Amino acid sequence: SSFRGTPGLPGFIRRAWGPGWALVGDAGYTKDPISAHGISDAFRDAELCARAAHLSLIDPSNASGAMRAFQRERDRLSWTVLRQSESLAAYEWGGSEASRRMRAISESVKQESTALCSLPEWPAAAYA
Repeated sequence: SSFRGTPGLPGFIRRAWGPGWALVGDAGYTKDPISAHGISDAFRDAELCARAAHLSLIDPSNASGAMRAFQRERDRLSWTVLRQSESLAAYEWGGSEASRRMRAISESVKQESTALCSLPEWPAAAYA
């Protein structure tokens, strides 16, 4: 059968939190699945959100600051993959262009891994 894709599948980044709620994974940030990076985003967002929620419980007066920091970091780590995925999903590229965009996604994933590995040990882990 012929090739079928989903060109033009729109992505989005939503507000990540509000009073009493937070969004992680596809609920807060979705991109075309061509990058094959969706579950990693969900795990990343869950880690960042859990840390922010923990800080909010420890210091309720800074809850908004902790959640804003979660959103800023999620957005910073998501933007490149979102844009490169949109470009790849348009299927308007040759092999070298696709390779360049996949390398950009790979570099973004490396930066994300570095950011997560550089987080301080989470005190909540002591309770496990």
